[in-house]
Amino acid sequence: MTDYDRPMVGYARVSTGDQKLDLQMDALAKFGVDRERIYTDMASGANFDRRGLKSVLKAARAGDTMVVWKLDRLGRSLYEVVGLLERLEKRDIKLVSITESLDARTPMGKAMIHILAAMAQLERDLIIERTKAGQAASRARGRVPGRREKMTPEIEAKAEALLAELPPLAMNEIAERLKDHISRTKFFHWKKARDERLAADRKDEI
Repeated sequence: MTDYDRPMVGYARVSTGDQKLDLQMDALAKFGVDRERIYTDMASGANFDRRGLKSVLKAARAGDTMVVWKLDRLGRSLYEVVGLLERLEKRDIKLVSITESLDARTPMGKAMIHILAAMAQLERDLIIERTKAGQAASRARGRVPGRREKMTPEIEAKAEALLAELPPLAMNEIAERLKDHISRTKFFHWKKARDERLAADRKDEI
């Protein structure tokens, strides 16, 4: 079996019930995905704890191809999306994004994923840099970072890595894994602020 003969599963997502899945469903079907093997969500891309995404990841097997209409259907954070792509690759599941013409079954597609990974690392580094800058500013104003704000860049990186796990972890599970570093309340406050920031960034891109 060649890479182009791999069985296919599809994933489609819209943010609200007011939006329609028809465009994505038709595009996936035209690409060759059986409609009965297309999994869907009506949920924000900021949260990776989605029923449809979990289902498609559970259904996909080694040797399958996972097809999406556009990469942002997987999620809004480049860091999280790349983490998902890397985990799919480890499971020998190839991803195809129709709109971006990204096909991980080809050498060019694999190269594009490496470029995206570099960009995701840059995004992560910028987040850490901004956090450190904020801490430095707090010190200059006489506040001691860590007493009131305990979400350090290192803990933030751990949280981002857990959010990118495959299959996606429930938020309670992530909070439990981070309990030695940060309280549940602080984690959920950080997660809420993070999702709001990603949503704002997404609007700016549009």
